[in-house]
Amino acid sequence: MVFQQVDLMVKGIEKAQELGAEYADAAQLYIKTTQVALRGSNIDVNRHEDVVSVARVVYRGAWGVASRCTPWRSELIDEAHHVARASSAIAGGFRVSIPPIEPTRGYFRKVHEFPQLEDVIALIQYVSDRIREKLSSRDVITEVVMVFTEVDKVYANSDTTLVHEGRSIIEVLISAVIGNVSAAEYTALSIPFSEIKSRLEPMIDTICERLRAMSTAKLLNPLVRGSKFEVILSPTVAGALIHEVAHYLEADRALIQRRIPSIGVKVGCEELTVIDDPTIEWCAGSYFIDDEGVKARSKVLIENGVLTNLLHTRWSAHVLGTHPTGNARGLFTVPKAMQSNLVVKPGDWRFSEMIEETKRGFYVDGLIRAELRPDDLIVLWPEVGWFIERGEVKSAAKVDHIAIQASKVLHLIEGIGRRLGYRASIEHGLYVSEVVPHLKVRDCYVF
Repeated sequence: MVFQQVDLMVKGIEKAQELGAEYADAAQLYIKTTQVALRGSNIDVNRHEDVVSVARVVYRGAWGVASRCTPWRSELIDEAHHVARASSAIAGGFRVSIPPIEPTRGYFRKVHEFPQLEDVIALIQYVSDRIREKLSSRDVITEVVMVFTEVDKVYANSDTTLVHEGRSIIEVLISAVIGNVSAAEYTALSIPFSEIKSRLEPMIDTICERLRAMSTAKLLNPLVRGSKFEVILSPTVAGALIHEVAHYLEADRALIQRRIPSIGVKVGCEELTVIDDPTIEWCAGSYFIDDEGVKARSKVLIENGVLTNLLHTRWSAHVLGTHPTGNARGLFTVPKAMQSNLVVKPGDWRFSEMIEETKRGFYVDGLIRAELRPDDLIVLWPEVGWFIERGEVKSAAKVDHIAIQASKVLHLIEGIGRRLGYRASIEHGLYVSEVVPHLKVRDCYVF
C-alpha cells in the first residue's frame, strides 16, 4: 500500500513540474492515537486512526496547498496546482523562490511499543492516589490524561527527496483541584512507557507544592504592583520566555516584517548559549527531516551572548544568502520557520544561590500562558509566586503576570542555573520543547 502511494506521489510531483511548478512536495501521514483518562473517579479510553494526505506546489512564486483525510491521490496535485495559480494572480501577493538542495533518502523510525492498557490504567490511578496521599486530603479532584500518538509519514519532493519517518510521543496532563485553587502539569516525550513513571514523580511533587502555596498565597500590595523586581523563573517559565524570544529569530518572519537581526551582534549576557536541536531523540520537538525535506541538524543560535544563527526555511535562507537550517515546519500550510527543541546551556548558579542573591524579588513557577506582544513586551502568567526578601523566601504570593521588555530581556539575565528542566508544548499543531535551567532576570514588571 505504501509503495503504491509513493509511486503516485512521485508521479504527481513530476506532473506538477511539467505544468510549470518551480517546486512541489507530497506527504501521507498515518496517525494512530490512544487516549486514556482518569477524570475524578471515571476512566475513559478513546482510540483513533486516520490517514491524511497533502500536496503543495509553488507556481510563479506562490504556494498552493491541498489536503484530504484519505490515502494520497493524484487529484491532490491538480488541486494544489490550481490553488497556486490562483494565488499567483493575487495582486501584491508574496512571492518565494525555493532553490533545489541535495536530496535526502531513507527510512527513519523511532517508535515505542504501545503498553498494555491495564498498565496505563494502573499508572494513572497511581498518580491520582499519590497526589491525594501527598496532600493528605480525599477532597482533591484529579484529572490524569495520557495520550499515545504514533505517526508514520512518507514524504517526497521535487528534489527527489524520499523519506519514510516514524515517531511516537507520550503526552501526559495532570491537574488537581482542591477548594478554589488548581494546578496542572503537562509534558510530551518520545520515550518507552517503562520510563514514564520516573518522569511523573517530579510532576506530582510540583503540583502538590503549588497547591499548598496557592492556598496560602497573599495578594500583592497595590502600592508595589507594576514595580520592577528581580525574578527567578522556574525551568517551565524560563522555557516559555526563551520560546517567545525565539520568535525574533524566525528568519521568514523577520523578512516579512523587514526587521532582520544582525548576525554577530551581542544580544544577551555572556553566559547565555542557546541551541536549537531537532535530533534529541527523547524530546517532543524532534524530527529527521523538516517539512521541506531538509535534514535535521543541531545549530547554535546564540553563543556566549552573541547571535550566530537564525531559524530558516529554504526561502529565507536563499534570500539571506545562507544554508537552510532544517526548521521549516508545517505540512498543511506554507512552511514556516519554527524552533524544534531549544536548549539553554547550563550555568554555574545553584538555585539556593539565586535565592540568596535576591534582595527583593520573586520566584515564580507554573505557566498558565505566555505571549509576545507587539509593544515589545513578553508577558508571562505564572500559576504561583513566592516573595523573596534579603535572600530568604518569605511567603507565597498571588502574581497575576510578569512583563519584560522583549528587546532587552536576554541582557537582563543575571543568573543561569545548573540543573536543566524540560517544557513541551504544541504550537500551530506541532510539538516544540525547551530544555532550560532556572533563570534569574532583573527589571521585571510584576503585577
